Amino acid sequence: MDIKLRLIFMAIMSFYVQAGQGPDLYFPSFEEDEVYILENTYLNITFWLNTSSSEGPSKVYRLEIETKRSDGTYEYDGRLVSRNNKCLITYEHAVHCTSDQGPAELYKIVNRSHEEITFRWSWTDVEQQIMKTRQRTVKLKILCKQDVTPLKENCNEKRQGLNKEQWATVLLAETIICVSIFSLTLAILKSGIWKVSADAASLQLPDRSDTTA
Repeated sequence: MDIKLRLIFMAIMSFYVQAGQGPDLYFPSFEEDEVYILENTYLNITFWLNTSSSEGPSKVYRLEIETKRSDGTYEYDGRLVSRNNKCLITYEHAVHCTSDQGPAELYKIVNRSHEEITFRWSWTDVEQQIMKTRQRTVKLKILCKQDVTPLKENCNEKRQGLNKEQWATVLLAETIICVSIFSLTLAILKSGIWKVSADAASLQLPDRSDTTA
């Protein structure tokens, strides 16, 4: 989708959220829209639409999930349909229903490139004869594996601190340092071997000071 169209689409959805129209998305495992998780591990989010405050229980709600990456691209995680509190997966990738009555579950491996997950649901307003849409975004705080408890460092923030050119410079410097250390170690080892060889040779030479002519 074009960036301008996506921004317009997100602005429209934000209006619906502020207006409080339609069902709410419920996360039983957390309340804030922020999740801390260790890099390269499975993210497990249970969710479901609360349609009790919406009129017309026979309405069909379509919910799509996608994950935004640091390069601006999106991973499509799946799509499901909720009708009469029934869960039906229409596109399964990283999403599945835990039972016919719900809830649903997102289960996928996340890494440093993942920034946020967007849950977008839509339905048709019969009275106004228009399609309505809402969304909820969960921010991902990816924690580095090398961090010790408590995990405080966000790998996303650490990675974003340097651009590609800076990363290349750092990598080159680290390579030069490693090569220098290896060369120095090799030189020290060689000098030690030569010294040992010289000492051994001197011990094998006969003492000619007491030899009679």
